This record gives sequence, structure tokens and C-alpha cells, in this order.
Amino acid sequence: AMAALATAACGRSGQALPEPLPARAGGYERASLETIPTDRAPEPLRRLGVAGVQQAVYRGGAEIALTAYEMTSEAGAFEALQTWRPAAGALAFQSGRLFLVAESAQAGRERLQAFAEAIERR
Repeated sequence: AMAALATAACGRSGQALPEPLPARAGGYERASLETIPTDRAPEPLRRLGVAGVQQAVYRGGAEIALTAYEMTSEAGAFEALQTWRPAAGALAFQSGRLFLVAESAQAGRERLQAFAEAIERR
């Protein structure tokens, strides 16, 4: 599913990813899903080329917010990961052209890591 997610057509601003973020991942269920206009992506990411943005909230042992930025290239996603500033309660990772940020006030680093790995396996 992630491969399909990462192969969206480039182009129009605010275009939705072709398939939503997974409904379930690592014991978490998606509670909400929203497509975000690309112009609301952080400026450094827009400079690297954002084709689409989705935001989902997952509930399981804790609540995790996941933002997926579909970049126009895999190199752009990799550069986004390299230049992202780590923050408490947040974990960034890359899967193909996707640059993803998982955030949670309650989950802790190990749970965020396990959640990220579950998302990457899809």
C-alpha cells in the first residue's frame, strides 16, 4: 500500500494522495483523516517540492498524529528527513517519496518507533 501511496501523479496544488494512510498500523486504528492544502506545508518542505499532504490521527495505546508529505521526488523526501529538526514527542521517517512525521504527547520514543515501522511495512 505504501508503494501505491508513493506513486501519485505530480502536479496540481493540494492534490490528494491516491490512497489514504492505512486504517490500521501496529495496534493503532485511524480515527480521522484529512487532506491538507500543500500551501500549508512548512516552507522548507514546499521548497523541496510537496505534491500532497495528509494528516491522520491514530488511537491505540496512545494518540498519535501522523502527517504524510508526498514529495515530488524520493531525493526531496530524503533531504526533508536530513534537514528536519528533531522535536520532543515527534519522530520523522521516510518511505519512498513520502516524508512522514509521527507526533504524540503520550506515546514515547519506543512506541513512536514501533508505529513508524508498522506504517512502513504497509
